[in-house]
Amino acid sequence: MTATPSALGRADISTVSDASAAGPSSNAYPIRLEPAAAFDILRLAMQRAEFDEDTVARRLGGLTLAGVPRLREGRKTLAGSVEDANAAFIRLFIDGERLPAESVQRLVGDDAYQACVDLGLLNSVADGATEVVAPVILCPIRGLWLVSDRVPLPSEAHHVQSQDFVFSAINELTAHFLDAIPNVPGADVLELCAGTGVAALLAVLRGARSAVAADLVPRCVHFARFNALLNGMADRVRVVESNVWNALNGETFDLEDVRKDEECTD
Repeated sequence: MTATPSALGRADISTVSDASAAGPSSNAYPIRLEPAAAFDILRLAMQRAEFDEDTVARRLGGLTLAGVPRLREGRKTLAGSVEDANAAFIRLFIDGERLPAESVQRLVGDDAYQACVDLGLLNSVADGATEVVAPVILCPIRGLWLVSDRVPLPSEAHHVQSQDFVFSAINELTAHFLDAIPNVPGADVLELCAGTGVAALLAVLRGARSAVAADLVPRCVHFARFNALLNGMADRVRVVESNVWNALNGETFDLEDVRKDEECTD
């Protein structure tokens, strides 16, 4: 179902019955891998808004984003009115809050707003509504932006269907995993059980020549491909659906990263 309320500008925007229903769907992936230009527009908008881990963590009262509660989990910081693009991105993509579509469009800009709609990152809350909500988490981490499934609050659990789930990379276990990965400039890197693809993307960010992110779960593969495009690394990070090494056709790598805490699970 789609709607085109006037407050939502020129976007044909998907609808959900409420913010809690904007979680993962077993019928389709919530995010789209095109149009390609939308990734460039959104990336520039997030840079201009300083939607990076240091800035966001500081505004939310922490040193990193690991363990920072969402607004509806009792956080007191950045709880007032949304007055800038950085706050809009936080409230939409980290907190999972509803915001007036007109306000979001005004704060982030017409092009960035449209890019979010085109990529499936913003949905209308209900048919004919003037509020939007993000069906996924989009978090800055270590110089990257990563999209993952949104963990429901306890009050939302009855809306969630049994399905594969792409976990956020913003947690202490993933932080320890990433801390243990050496920098390998010029290397070819393989990440197994990739989930969001964070290790492959981080390796390339730190100078690796190329990386392959492999996961058995199609939903994880889709999200990792989205994240490679979002970070402008699709030419250097290849995402494959593979049961460990089965689909890699004997390729060899200088470094192999295997998740100890599976980021994507049934």
